Amino acid sequence: MKKKRPTLQDIADHVGATKMTVSRCLRDPETVSEGLRDRIFLIAEQLGYIPNRAPDLLSRATSHSIGVLVPSLTNQVFADVIVGIETLTEPAGFHGHDVGQVMTPRLASVITPRQAIGEAAARELLARIRGEPITQKVVDLGYRIEVGMTL
Repeated sequence: MKKKRPTLQDIADHVGATKMTVSRCLRDPETVSEGLRDRIFLIAEQLGYIPNRAPDLLSRATSHSIGVLVPSLTNQVFADVIVGIETLTEPAGFHGHDVGQVMTPRLASVITPRQAIGEAAARELLARIRGEPITQKVVDLGYRIEVGMTL
């Protein structure tokens, strides 16, 4: 059986402090009293505690990835919307997982209404990332759908 890696809570239980106090001490030792600091470091060493740097790295790192939540990847409507989003976000340096490319062939001269929806959404998204004010709350794509028609 694999031995469990010691946690902040394990150290806190041994020294009689809270997990937050232990965390604060390990990040900035001067924020806790000398006696408690010495006990925390002693127990951390005895238990073989190794800090998990992943949360710190994730909170400080920047990513040029954009997540898009869609109800279905098998529905062509959403695949086309993703293609529209990728059309604008990829040249701007943002990356997805190329779902649209896998789902639909790229036709250079054809932009479907669904792709236009994605492009409009991407324009607004990129503007927000750049800190620009929202220009439109409603995006008019110029398409009119009559009863019985679909995108």
